[in-house]
Amino acid sequence: MTSTRQTMRRGFYDAASFPFLETLRPRFAALRAEAQEVVNRLALRELLYGVEPRSVNDGFVGEWARYYLESAGMSFGVNRRHCPETSRTLALIPGLVAAGFYILGPRSHVLPHTGICENILRCHFGLICPQECALRIGDDARSWVEGEFLVFDDTIEHESWNRSDRTRAVFHFDFLHPLDQDPDVWVRQLRAVREMSIRRDPGKHVWLTAGEVTTHDVDLMTEIDATTRTLRATPEGEARYQSIRAMVETLGLIYV
Repeated sequence: MTSTRQTMRRGFYDAASFPFLETLRPRFAALRAEAQEVVNRLALRELLYGVEPRSVNDGFVGEWARYYLESAGMSFGVNRRHCPETSRTLALIPGLVAAGFYILGPRSHVLPHTGICENILRCHFGLICPQECALRIGDDARSWVEGEFLVFDDTIEHESWNRSDRTRAVFHFDFLHPLDQDPDVWVRQLRAVREMSIRRDPGKHVWLTAGEVTTHDVDLMTEIDATTRTLRATPEGEARYQSIRAMVETLGLIYV
């Protein structure tokens, strides 16, 4: 049987269909200021640690970074401290699944791909939007506009590009489709995202500890704590942990 959600599936949605977005609009200046600080720290990270531009083998060319405050039921403590105004904004988003800043560097391209969560919609609130930047969903390409929203279904093939010489930044957040505002659906969805993004990659656990990431998933927190304790059991491992912690405390926890 075809669900109502499936029959309504489309690429871009009319932002006016989601009244709660208007409560975010007055927050534009505060969010933009904190996004600019994140962009500045990302540049510092590259200067200090020599991070190389990623290649097509990573799914993008150039610089693409994600700076989460919340993701799949996990709260990013250090990042929230760096961005207190944006963190307060999260309470205005019903059915929140993930939120943070998505940063696309100059002359960068996120290659075509598809998401996996059909009961989740994605929104970009334009904060720093130079010309020659666009998002394509299916056959429809649209540009980000500062102070405006793009709401879309990322399970349809999409890509994004920045052909300018400036960095683009948006406030990115995922929320449950209004037809799926069922707590059981929400719990299952968050668990599925954690399984794919964290449990299959224990290499992230120490970084999550350094970023003061917490979750109500007790089993996952146990796994993260165990991985970190194992690393810190040797002098070399402890030195590695302290190096990671110093970097994260200074710059935040950045996904690239």
